[in-house]
Amino acid sequence: MNNSTPSECAIEDDPIIGEVQMSWTIKALPHNTSIMDTGMIVLTLIGLTALLNGIYEIFYLDLPLQQRSTFLSAHFGIICLCMTLYFWTLVIRQKNIYHYVITDKELDVKYKIHFPELAGTIFKWLAGTFIIAIFIFIAYNPSAAWFLAGPAGISIVSAIHLLNWKNPTKNLRFNWDRPNLVLIDRKRRLVAVQRRYNPDMRIEDNYLYIPIHLPRADIDKFVAIAKKFAPASTDFEEGRDKN
Repeated sequence: MNNSTPSECAIEDDPIIGEVQMSWTIKALPHNTSIMDTGMIVLTLIGLTALLNGIYEIFYLDLPLQQRSTFLSAHFGIICLCMTLYFWTLVIRQKNIYHYVITDKELDVKYKIHFPELAGTIFKWLAGTFIIAIFIFIAYNPSAAWFLAGPAGISIVSAIHLLNWKNPTKNLRFNWDRPNLVLIDRKRRLVAVQRRYNPDMRIEDNYLYIPIHLPRADIDKFVAIAKKFAPASTDFEEGRDKN
């Protein structure tokens, strides 16, 4: 690869340049989720409080429906817990699978979102079932055809996109002459290879941030390789990566 600017694309077959020093595959979170985790814990507590209060009003106080709480109800609690569980597990804490190859010339990482092997089949089956169900409903109730112009139409478009669902592999690559800062975050088992911003350079030449997720036992080995091949002016710092 002649251009040392990192690239991000669905390329999987570019030849690796240089002598391989390390290679590994790992599953990890792409971002620091500590702040969002705190928010999800708060929402979980709100959902549990509503659910328990709803159960208390129904089974202990035996209140009629009109006298029960609107927000601190069992229904609200169940909905809140389900939505929180969905966003927490499938959005906020969605992991990537990374495959790294480190050579004496460059670092290459290919990554994609981690899904079970059957995820594609399941998504397509659900989308197909949903589309068929919509048209069967309209066939039995033609007066509801107008529904296609509203939420049902939007849902069908989304389902069609889901039928074509793919999990592309993306690629990041840079040459060892680019970084000038290596941040070692041992708590997250992460080494961030990056380049400090220089206002005198073009943005595309400035940018560099490659997260290197490692097994804890291999962190020092990678740092030693980085010290060997990165420019002598590169700074190595220990701390927390905020990305």
